[in-house]
Amino acid sequence: MPPDTSEIEREKLIAALKREGLDVTRHKLLRWVDAGLLPRPRREGLGRGRGSRSYYPQIAYLQARTLQRLLTDKRSLDEAGWGLWALGFPLTDWVRALLVDEQGEEYRLLKREFQAARRGRSEVVEAATQSTPAKAFRPWRKVIRAEAMPQFLDMVMAFQLGGWQAEKYSTNQLNQFQDIVVNDYFPSLRDDEGLPEPPEFAPELQAVSSRISLPKVLEGLRSVNNQTLDKYRNEFQWLTVRFTPSEERDKAIMDRGDFITFFKWRHIDPDGEAGIAVLMRSQGLDRPPPSQLDRWITGLRKLQQREESQ
Repeated sequence: MPPDTSEIEREKLIAALKREGLDVTRHKLLRWVDAGLLPRPRREGLGRGRGSRSYYPQIAYLQARTLQRLLTDKRSLDEAGWGLWALGFPLTDWVRALLVDEQGEEYRLLKREFQAARRGRSEVVEAATQSTPAKAFRPWRKVIRAEAMPQFLDMVMAFQLGGWQAEKYSTNQLNQFQDIVVNDYFPSLRDDEGLPEPPEFAPELQAVSSRISLPKVLEGLRSVNNQTLDKYRNEFQWLTVRFTPSEERDKAIMDRGDFITFFKWRHIDPDGEAGIAVLMRSQGLDRPPPSQLDRWITGLRKLQQREESQ
């Protein structure tokens, strides 16, 4: 049986990659397949005692080439796999499992720390209340005294877990929470006299906590279909490239943590669909962007067509 023209035999794949200066061996290909980062090849027997040949889908050439270059940039397999998906390669199930695993671990650690804090045995609270606090807490300590940090951290963790309840906190504690949020995310509003008072913003914060908590993120990641998750990927990767300096765009890969923040807004927030449309139009785009892989393939086909017509 002749090989399918949409496939490439393993030795030819390795040779093509070597011509690009990429040291990809048979062992590497097998390791990448086992890791779920390359499509599994089709094996074809050559007859009794003559062994077999392996045929990869043609996309494996671009995928292996990109993967090797991502790994050369000192990325781990997980980071390289994320990069492949960000660029448009078909690894959506793999990425979903990665995100669910990471967010699930974050949820378990946060819940454990939250319970420990309420029992007065939290390492996080201890690190935040020392005379010289851990680096991550120093910006907060500029706004909140050490003795007020345990209650503030309780508010932060409850907010992330989805159990934030406004009535549990005093007006002063709510004001401190607002001060931190403004200081971290909206510094230009620090001296704005129009900032809402606790009775105004507390109910909305409670609703937001319930809507975009870690359990809700996990639920969303598990239930969103592949086509929709790929659409979100294309949008956020396009925005990442758009806002990266031009000299660095060829290596721009969206950050995983930033993608989760985008996912909360895009998928969970009721205003996400309308919001992304407004944002994209403001950047000159009036339709969903294709993946970078689709743009590469389109460009290659156009080049091939021009060469054939000459």
